[in-house]
Amino acid sequence: MIDAYRNLDIRLFNHVRAADGERFCVQVESSLAGGQGVPEEVCVPEDLAQQLAALDARRLGGQRSELIALGQRIGALLLPPVARSFFTSSLAKLAPNEGLRLRIKCSAIALDVVPWEFAYVERDLDGGGEALGLRGFLVGDSRVSVVRYEVCSQLAAPVQGRRAGWRLLAVPCEPEDRRMPGQPLQVDQELKNLRAAIAGVGGLEMLVCQPATREALQRVLLDGTEIFHFSGHGEVMTPAHGGAPSAHLILQRDDGASDPWEVDALARSLASKGIRLAVLAACQSARTDGRNKWAGVAPSLVRAGIPVVIGMQYSVYDASAVAFSKMLYLALSRVDTIDEAMAEARGAIMNLDLQTGRDFATPVLYMRIAEGHELGLRAALAGPAAAPAAVRAGSSSEVAIVLSEIAELHDHKVVHDALHSTRGDLTMIQLRRDEFPAGSSLAQFSAHCRDMKKRLLDVRRVAQQERCDAQLMLPLIEEFAAAVGTLEEALAQRSVDRLDDALAAFDTLLTVQPALIDTTMASLAKHLDLELLLAFLGGVGADFDAGAIEEIRALGLRLRKGATVHTLCQGLDNRLAVIRKAAEAQRFHEIRRQWRVLSDSIARMLPDWTSAGCADLGRHAELLGSGVAANDALSTCTAFGEFCDDFDYGFYTIDSDLKQLCGDMKDKVSGGRRA
Repeated sequence: MIDAYRNLDIRLFNHVRAADGERFCVQVESSLAGGQGVPEEVCVPEDLAQQLAALDARRLGGQRSELIALGQRIGALLLPPVARSFFTSSLAKLAPNEGLRLRIKCSAIALDVVPWEFAYVERDLDGGGEALGLRGFLVGDSRVSVVRYEVCSQLAAPVQGRRAGWRLLAVPCEPEDRRMPGQPLQVDQELKNLRAAIAGVGGLEMLVCQPATREALQRVLLDGTEIFHFSGHGEVMTPAHGGAPSAHLILQRDDGASDPWEVDALARSLASKGIRLAVLAACQSARTDGRNKWAGVAPSLVRAGIPVVIGMQYSVYDASAVAFSKMLYLALSRVDTIDEAMAEARGAIMNLDLQTGRDFATPVLYMRIAEGHELGLRAALAGPAAAPAAVRAGSSSEVAIVLSEIAELHDHKVVHDALHSTRGDLTMIQLRRDEFPAGSSLAQFSAHCRDMKKRLLDVRRVAQQERCDAQLMLPLIEEFAAAVGTLEEALAQRSVDRLDDALAAFDTLLTVQPALIDTTMASLAKHLDLELLLAFLGGVGADFDAGAIEEIRALGLRLRKGATVHTLCQGLDNRLAVIRKAAEAQRFHEIRRQWRVLSDSIARMLPDWTSAGCADLGRHAELLGSGVAANDALSTCTAFGEFCDDFDYGFYTIDSDLKQLCGDMKDKVSGGRRA
């Protein structure tokens, strides 16, 4: 058993296609053996694209030697000599009960479509070469986990449900027009195996959505679910009227025919439903289109807020899909990490007495949860599901939950304020970075460092209250402490290089973590049981008079409203971020491709926008729509930039107001009693 996986973060960036060939840079950002100071440039073999096409079509991989040869080429790209030395050194530093999680961060879309799960790396086992067999593939070694790590501005921890145990929602779908004579998809057999697999898993109940229509799925999702399992077809489709291809899952209509479900609608339907894990046992569900890395179903669900998503980057044989799913759920209740559960599920494919070829490396594991933190699978599923106790409305246990949530909201505000203050210190250091260590910069930077350490202490005090999710707080504190430590080293050594390392570490911390705190606060506020709280406060005697209760009611309604608006803005901000990432020459194309969903998001957000900026934002939205309708790239991109400027300022105001409301609610409930 592996108790924990240690991270090795590897970044793939600076992808270039030129007349002299295709190349990109590889850099180990952090590992047990340290970080790589200078990135390595690697050249992509000219015939790699043809080989990957052959792998996709199953024209390559019939023989193990063919897969190994391709895997060695992919392994050489992922782990060139210096990066490989960090990999092997990190393996050597592992404790007997530890594994190594290789977290791949692709900053270029073209690199995200490479099947890195097929990387084959010799590690001085059994003499190397083909003698290693399938263990030479990184995903063939249970001590190595290969993860697509998606770092987004809106990283979020899902709302914890109050239901005892976990729920698995199975969505088997086999439309009549997709059934091939003599080659059924076997969703009924997989459903049977799913039931058998979870029969001995305490704390996990299973619901089935049949028929798998949009209406039926929407209805069953109203009660929420922790695991979403889809069995069926997935495709990347090009619109009939032209435009960029996008990913779909295939549902069915009432008449049994296919009903392609576009990824944006899928993500909207699954977001905020408490889903911790999504498993897509569908062909091509993890694939991107090579242009927009969020066009694939699995990456889009990660971006929508689901912590872990498993998808398929190529088609798989039915036997492989069934074996994989069955072992995955059996392992979830018996191991401590999703990484080890994935390893066992891959092993189930390898152990089939069939020629499955490339299927063992076809599943892709996407994660957005922070460093080293798991989903709490074993703890949630280890014991039998407890029957929910009959608790009367407004009982002390229920009220305790609400009061704890209010205190947790305030805790998040304290953490966010600490990070915001740290951003101010960082900005001052960045402004005078070129003076370091001359003049008074050393003394001033030392003062800023002391202030940052005080902010870190504030965050640690919040964590000690144990109200906030440890999966949120522990990695934040770890990252914060590491950045402060690097800054202290830079000051002690008067090292400009170490100062740059510290500034980069703080920049990453303050880009990711405040957004995570924001999104968690909004989720908590939206689910606050205000009526239960008010009923309790009205029944505690003379502590609260009618006026105080009405103030709390008004404040609570504003808090809920603010959280809803914040969520709408966060969703739009995510979409704008995707467009902003597009190259300037492609930006108009990306705006036009996403305009239908983008305009819908704007229309839903505008009624609740800040009154001071509503007119300007609405005007720029109209200009943006007119530019798209006229197919005018210049006016569209100009209006887009102006819209983003207005939106960024307004979102900052909405975000600040939400945090103020969280603090006010805590003060009113704890200090609103009459003297």
